[in-house]
Amino acid sequence: MAVMLTDMPSDRPDALIKHPFHRENGERLVGFIEDLRECYSAEDFMTFQRELCMPHSPRTVRVRSARE
Repeated sequence: MAVMLTDMPSDRPDALIKHPFHRENGERLVGFIEDLRECYSAEDFMTFQRELCMPHSPRTVRVRSARE
């Protein structure tokens, strides 16, 4: 069973949130939300979804290059 952040000692959630993988995924999520907000038509949404599922799509490459 997963442990809730509120059930952990206070230093543990801080360490989890500051971990590089967690921060990286937070940045990736922000990029996805920004891209999703730019979708207006069904075609836009379909392109967004297709690129989201492709490992070498411009969307995922853009997020990777922002990290480096």
